[in-house]
Amino acid sequence: MENQEKTRIQPKIFILFVIIGLLPMAVGSIILLSGARETYQDVIGGHLSVVAENAQMELNSYFRRVADELKSLALTPEIRARVYESNQKGLEANVDRNRVEWTNGDVQKSEFIRSVLENDTARFLREFTLDSSLRELLVTDAFGRTVAATHRNQDYYLSDKRWWRYAFREGAGGRYIGDFTYDDKSGMYAMEFAVPIVDRTNQRAVGVVRAIVDSEEIINLVNSIKVGQRGHALLLRGDSVILVSPEATFKDLRRFKHFAALQNAIENGNRSLQIDDGDDRLFLGFPPFKLKDSLPELDWYLAVAQPRKEALALFNNINTKFFYIVLFTVVIVGVMSVFFSWILVKPIIETDPHLERL
Repeated sequence: MENQEKTRIQPKIFILFVIIGLLPMAVGSIILLSGARETYQDVIGGHLSVVAENAQMELNSYFRRVADELKSLALTPEIRARVYESNQKGLEANVDRNRVEWTNGDVQKSEFIRSVLENDTARFLREFTLDSSLRELLVTDAFGRTVAATHRNQDYYLSDKRWWRYAFREGAGGRYIGDFTYDDKSGMYAMEFAVPIVDRTNQRAVGVVRAIVDSEEIINLVNSIKVGQRGHALLLRGDSVILVSPEATFKDLRRFKHFAALQNAIENGNRSLQIDDGDDRLFLGFPPFKLKDSLPELDWYLAVAQPRKEALALFNNINTKFFYIVLFTVVIVGVMSVFFSWILVKPIIETDPHLERL
């Protein structure tokens, strides 16, 4: 009974030490970790945005390189000579006959088809594609007639084609970059590029060079972007169709279900956002400018995604370690509280034993 009474004051001192030692630390830790988490999430979004911006710059460089390659091809003397020669002939009267023969004729038997596919300019184009990402090349004159080509196109007169109208622009000249297409026969993803052949004297378009470009380089570029183990890039079309990602390709015609949120974030000037939709818990980072700003022909969006669990793994690991530190501190404070309470109580009890009842 005497031992129990002597310890009556010690729990009160113990609680006092715990409150003084741990309460400020607990409140401060909660405030610190809450602010640190928000800051860390901002850092993650900023990092993903920078990765996406760098990738978009690489895409821009790729398109400029292909366009410059075609422009240099359009300056080739062989091509220009062939175009000028064809333009001087004017538009022939037997348009329909040539169109039918080009579409249905036998290449080996048709002198007309061979004159387009086997002339010196066509041979030059075939040699050019050997060391290039350009898979098919053709050249038209100012009337839209095919004057040289590496392959027989579906039509001989091409002035009604969208790419031709954009590149020729009634003689003003322009540039055309087409969207992704998928060829079931070859299993190849491709894009159309077209640039004008410009007369050096009056700066007017006198013809067009069109190329079919293998899109493998674009696919490899996007798929090469990795953040952590599961973070990756997505190339999206303006109608939300996924063009390139590790989980889907253009031929699947899958749509990115968070595309509207992505568009709204970009319109609001944000560079990242967090998706928390059931199983989809991820960070999205994107450039501060659209790809369309530099390439008006392409309504594309590039973003980099990373699962929240992976992105926050380091911070959660720090949280766990911090918890153990707090737990260790609780133990130390508890031990010290018991010790100091005993140190404080002992001389008081020894001086006046009646105080033990306090």
